[in-house]
Amino acid sequence: MGKKSHQTIMHHNLMHVLVCLFSLLLATGAAQGLNLGPHTATAAGITYYVDVNGNDANNGSQTTPWKTIAHAVSTVVAGDTVLINPGTHSVSQQISITTSGTASSPITFKGNGTGVVVDLRPYDGRNGLEIYFADYIVIDNLTVYASLDPNSRGIRLTHAEGCIISNNTVSGANHANLFCSLSDHVTFSNNVAYNGAIGIYVADSSDYPTIKGNQLYNNTAIGLHMNGDINSGGDGTISYAMVDSNRIYNNDATGINLDGVTWSTFQNNLVYGNKFRGIAFFQGDGAVPSNDNEAYQNTIITPAGAYYGIGLNYGANRNSFYNNIILTEGSVPSFSSTSSTRELEITSNYNLLPDQGRVAETSNGAFVLSEWQSL
Repeated sequence: MGKKSHQTIMHHNLMHVLVCLFSLLLATGAAQGLNLGPHTATAAGITYYVDVNGNDANNGSQTTPWKTIAHAVSTVVAGDTVLINPGTHSVSQQISITTSGTASSPITFKGNGTGVVVDLRPYDGRNGLEIYFADYIVIDNLTVYASLDPNSRGIRLTHAEGCIISNNTVSGANHANLFCSLSDHVTFSNNVAYNGAIGIYVADSSDYPTIKGNQLYNNTAIGLHMNGDINSGGDGTISYAMVDSNRIYNNDATGINLDGVTWSTFQNNLVYGNKFRGIAFFQGDGAVPSNDNEAYQNTIITPAGAYYGIGLNYGANRNSFYNNIILTEGSVPSFSSTSSTRELEITSNYNLLPDQGRVAETSNGAFVLSEWQSL
């Protein structure tokens, strides 16, 4: 088992300072913008416009815009951009994006200023706005209200490659506000996802996802859920994820839930006020336990009555934890595992932990800070 000899003690009165400081850092990063990599390079295409007072018989120009997003979706090709004007765009039939862009010429759907609302509540199905078997699509700067279907998603991607979902505000989804399945190299950046069941759900063997700079809060289950799910047609693992600089808070179950996630990095995240768990590494539906991951420079604040700050359960092993601040209230342990200390292979150094009784519990006992350091 990895040594804990460099763990440090932290007092509870730092909690408010830490939250405020991390919020300032996130705001600064958002103001400076995110580098979204090569997908931002676009070849020349046509820019079209959609306006609630337009007409789909128009040519889609700025002066004679189309009326519906669905019509724009049926028209655009690689390199094109659709600017959606402010107003409430009510959707009663599914919008399914099935035409691909390319790495150098994505297809972009973007809110043209503030107050661009895509209201899916009139739609009586599950996936009102989806990217379906299409690659290199950008959805940017929309406010999306999910449909009222009991399994609704706000924005759904399936069998998609290289798509970017950024700067959107999505709420009310009864399954997941933002959802991707069997989709690789997908980026979720600077989104706000709240008042749904799950904020962001990365599912079904979706490799190389980037989840950066999002705010995920007040969801009835989980802020960020990642589930490899061997029963959904892929290899049952999610690998090489980058989860960076997210603020995940006040969700009713878990901040970050990791099932079958491997070789991934979790850094600079602020995870607090989640009712039961901070970050959970485990195996449920995934083909393998969540192993061989790195978590560093995260701040995790877990309330009294929760289960733990970081959990390593049902076989999760060989994970590394560096330079994290893990503050738990009451008797909540910083680390918890269903394995014994003999079975548990983790590296845990230079973390800031509270000295308030047990800081870790495993299947063979509970440990105060000095005992945890000596293992």
